[in-house]
Amino acid sequence: MKSVSERFWQKVSKQEENLCWEWNAAFMNGYGWFYLNKQDGPKFAHRVSAVLAGLIDNINSELHVLHKCDNTKCCNPAHLFIGTNSDNVADRVKKGRTKWTPHYGEANGMSKLSSDDVSIVRDLYKTGNISQSKIAGMFNIQQPQVSRIVNELRRSVF
Repeated sequence: MKSVSERFWQKVSKQEENLCWEWNAAFMNGYGWFYLNKQDGPKFAHRVSAVLAGLIDNINSELHVLHKCDNTKCCNPAHLFIGTNSDNVADRVKKGRTKWTPHYGEANGMSKLSSDDVSIVRDLYKTGNISQSKIAGMFNIQQPQVSRIVNELRRSVF
């Protein structure tokens, strides 16, 4: 019977050390999956590689296994590094892989005011003839939101 290491590495296209060694078996969400044994279910292939290379002590380690190469199929231990959840998030953001992007102004689905409305709120308040509370009533928002708009704590000045 083959060892875990033999079963694992037969599913990887090993190349020169500076190149990615890509996983050639099952995938889920862009990452390789490998069954260590039947009872534990599938594990990420790059994590198995990290265990086999001694980068982490066990497959269930709380540490994350990150890719220097940013190739989710890569299992080359030379392309992997260990980090915390914060390290993983920072690496993802640095590499531009964050799916969540903040939406400001009209691009935010929760926004009640258009960019034109924001300009009108500021112009109305600058006249000095109308209170923030009255402006809030006109636009069906709360007075503190008007305050944040006129004090430029919300929405950039265009």
